[in-house]
Amino acid sequence: MALKHPISIIAIVAGLAACATPEPDPCTAEWIDWKKDEIFSEFTRTYRADIRALRNLEDDLQSPSMVAALRLASRAETIGNMAEDFISETVPELRAALGPCAATPVTAADLMADLLEDQGVGEQTIAWVRALGAFIETVPPES
Repeated sequence: MALKHPISIIAIVAGLAACATPEPDPCTAEWIDWKKDEIFSEFTRTYRADIRALRNLEDDLQSPSMVAALRLASRAETIGNMAEDFISETVPELRAALGPCAATPVTAADLMADLLEDQGVGEQTIAWVRALGAFIETVPPES
């Protein structure tokens, strides 16, 4: 089918682009959510499979089995790499963006919990991540 009115198509596309939601005002609750989503989306694209493994972990915690243990063990290294990348790359980016808006500093564990909650990871797994994150943040860095 040949396009009879290419100019009208360009006008429609331009009109749709103009309707795009502008960036919210900085430091509003809407902006904080928007900024976190923007930063989280890149991370979740990279670690989609590992986040899915954490989402499935909830079922494994409910009914532990040898298969569940083997499945978790097989993902342990990549989930560890995901956590390291989150702490070394994503958390500093989030802190830089959100720092001026936060009344109190945000912890890496809270940020990871927010990300996992947005991705549908269960409450038990998120509680485990928070507890582990709190431990990690109290360990002094290696010299």
